Amino acid sequence: GGIRVPCLARWPAEIPAARVSNQLMITMDWTATILAATKTAPPAGRQLDGVNLLPTLRGRAPQIERTFFWRIARDERKQKAVRRGNWKMLRDGGIDLLFDLEKDASERYDVGYQNQDALKEMRDLLRSWEADMDRIKPPFSVK
Repeated sequence: GGIRVPCLARWPAEIPAARVSNQLMITMDWTATILAATKTAPPAGRQLDGVNLLPTLRGRAPQIERTFFWRIARDERKQKAVRRGNWKMLRDGGIDLLFDLEKDASERYDVGYQNQDALKEMRDLLRSWEADMDRIKPPFSVK
């Protein structure tokens, strides 16, 4: 997996040939999408992290505006990020960087200083997500 990785899906009976979608996805969406494609319900009492994007892949629904979060927490590297629309905020070593992905897909130019409202919104989104994630304690440790 990675960020900004293209994906190909082929299902001649369901997905029109040569269909192109710019829908943003995250790996967890495949679970919800495949369950929907196979008409399988998720296990009872389980909430999926992903979204069923089968209608979008089929071309029967508009793209969905999404907010994505991710983090890397290793001894040698600690990063957190949030993406909403064209904005992406990256927190790297305690420094917040804001990128306008429409104008700067390579994430070379931090525009946080010029876009304080957007930077604050992204910080608030990340803070809220982290508070929600911190409530979930896995029954194992990740090393």
